[in-house]
Amino acid sequence: LQSATIGIISIVDYPERWVSLLPKLVEKLQSQDPVILIGILKTADSIFNRFVGADRNDNLYRVIKYSLDGSQQPLLALYQHLGTRVAASASNGEQLKANLECLRQVTDILYSLNYQDLPEFFEDNMQVLMEEFQKYLTFSNPLVVDADEETQPSVLDQLQASIVKVLSLYVSKDEEPFMPFLQAFSEKVWNLLMTCTAYPKHDILAVTSIKFLSMLVEKPMHKDLFKEDAILREIVLKIVIPNLMFRESDEERFEDDPREYIVTEVEGSDSESRRRCSQDLLKAMCRLFEEQTTTICSEHVGQMLSNYAKDQNAHWREKDAAIHLMMGIAIRRENSFVGVTEVSSGVSVVDFFQSQILPELEDSNHGNKPVVKATALKYVSVFRNQFAKEHLVQLFKLVISHLSSPIVVVHTFAAYTLEQILTTPETIDGKGKKIHSADLRPMLDPLFTGLFQIIDDTTRNENDNAM
Repeated sequence: LQSATIGIISIVDYPERWVSLLPKLVEKLQSQDPVILIGILKTADSIFNRFVGADRNDNLYRVIKYSLDGSQQPLLALYQHLGTRVAASASNGEQLKANLECLRQVTDILYSLNYQDLPEFFEDNMQVLMEEFQKYLTFSNPLVVDADEETQPSVLDQLQASIVKVLSLYVSKDEEPFMPFLQAFSEKVWNLLMTCTAYPKHDILAVTSIKFLSMLVEKPMHKDLFKEDAILREIVLKIVIPNLMFRESDEERFEDDPREYIVTEVEGSDSESRRRCSQDLLKAMCRLFEEQTTTICSEHVGQMLSNYAKDQNAHWREKDAAIHLMMGIAIRRENSFVGVTEVSSGVSVVDFFQSQILPELEDSNHGNKPVVKATALKYVSVFRNQFAKEHLVQLFKLVISHLSSPIVVVHTFAAYTLEQILTTPETIDGKGKKIHSADLRPMLDPLFTGLFQIIDDTTRNENDNAM
């Protein structure tokens, strides 16, 4: 709380009216007490975090330069010193965790200080910094890993995610001093991803690492790193598909915290999901390797759907993943008003709908594979712009039937999809609407019956999508 308070005050007072703040913080970086050091680093992070996402102007750069001049050398020295403390505390779990937490805090500070532009000091010391980063991307110690923990990330997971975030920053800005280290770190981040379990504790690390790979894949200058068919197949098989699969933790959210599930899957949220990042990775692959990626993914989609056809109850997760895989390779451009505005020429969105989506929507048994039903509704909302008006009218009737589902996620997805269909414009520039009042009139009774059934149910929370 104290660190956050100082951060808020510093927005107004730092540095002109609080000239003693930075020197005092830097002085206390010498502390050997990890508790004190963590507090100081949290305070520094709350001050420097204002640089992230800020609009560029002369005053901002003046404050950044002042901050760098006063802290960059001590911070890098502290990073190296903490490395010796990590090695010395290898057999003491509490001390080791505290030292790794200090490293995470310093890494977050470096991200803020490097966010706007790569400072000359860090450019000159890139070799030193990269050597430190490499240590912790390959670091392991059983004392900081709780094998029984499924939800909370370890301090090492958090440190590694922070390091990958800094690496992503350098990639996004095409920082030339970082280029000599690019291939080595690509391999390390890849290996890190291979160690991530499906447990929520690895979500942040997995998402951050997938975003790093996406940044690399979509840049033509790095094309040679990924152009081999075998590498693309490895990415799809070992990264994309595992992170698209519906997990036990997803099932728990689907049933016990439907609002959070809906926010993540449909409306978007501050924290990106593995599934969304995996689809973004696919889109990045398709920008440079469209034909190869589409072919590889289509093979997997075919296999997963074949497994589902043999035993739907045993393989519904594969059907769910196959739909998301198809969305990942089909979407080329989209916006929030129209939906998808351009699809890949290598896949047929409508044919896939007819063969794989429509049967799920026509199934009147609400308790049968509700997750797949929800994903089918999501497919309709995403590709609403690809359907002709007469198809949307027929779809509207079908979607209405899912308003009566007792499953919160399903009837909420149905309400959301209906709204998206109603607001779908006739043209990409947003003029007119595909669905008119005359089209709606025959469907008003079942529509309002379904919506009020949701709204009037006092056993559930308020549903703004139904409203």
